[in-house]
Amino acid sequence: EKTIPRSIKQTVWRTLVFFVLSIVVIAGMIPWKQAGVVESPFVVVFEQIGIPYAADIMNFVILIALLSVANSGLYASTRILYAMANEGQAFKALGKTNQRGVPMYSLIVTMAVACLSLLTKFAQAETVYMVLLSLAGMSAQVGWITISLSQIMFRRKYIREGGKIEDLKFKTPLYPV
Repeated sequence: EKTIPRSIKQTVWRTLVFFVLSIVVIAGMIPWKQAGVVESPFVVVFEQIGIPYAADIMNFVILIALLSVANSGLYASTRILYAMANEGQAFKALGKTNQRGVPMYSLIVTMAVACLSLLTKFAQAETVYMVLLSLAGMSAQVGWITISLSQIMFRRKYIREGGKIEDLKFKTPLYPV
């Protein structure tokens, strides 16, 4: 039986502790009615503590993280459109690349949609922002729910076809709970 290496366990444990402690500190310092979406809770905590420039540095870190997410989303969306075009699930033009292998038409379509979302800044910004924020949260939840359901369905079919849970390479703690 394969076990998870100690270094991975330590990394997971440290990450979990870091996030849990961060949330505990934030929850202990900011009344829940004051926590909002306008400003990062970390920025609010640093401002309350009075550490000079900490809020500005945190805002900079958040900005860089957001740009990184936007960049990876742009890349992934472009490549998904490109792959869908090559599979016959989108317009064929989206599957063409330039001399450097960049799917420019897919990139242009993705950028156009991104620019349209930026236009929402001028039309009911608060409402559109909350809808987009809710959609992002919902899509993450749908992803995790789908993963959980596929795990349950796989295991049921695996058992039905004569497989044994003990033979599976990866264990699911507390299955089927």
